[in-house]
Amino acid sequence: MRLPLLNHLHLFRDRSFATATLITGVFGLGLFGTTAMQPLMLEGLLNYMPETTGWAMFPRGVASAVTRMIVGRLINRYQPRLSVQRCRIGCRPADW
Repeated sequence: MRLPLLNHLHLFRDRSFATATLITGVFGLGLFGTTAMQPLMLEGLLNYMPETTGWAMFPRGVASAVTRMIVGRLINRYQPRLSVQRCRIGCRPADW
């Protein structure tokens, strides 16, 4: 049985690719973790009602959707490094 995914493992020999993949995975887990755990915290620890929890999470979803549309249009105009730095600065207040 051939597994096509395993045919491309040689890409991880490149240190830059492997590091970028690892960092992207860690950031992805962090973002997913806060998105998944925040409603549980709001309802379980702070005793928010489900509707209130939804309203508390609503701005984050809207901001994410709007930001993705903006980044989609600007991604080819600027260096990725600048986009990542702006995102890190802009996401801090949202996670506070």
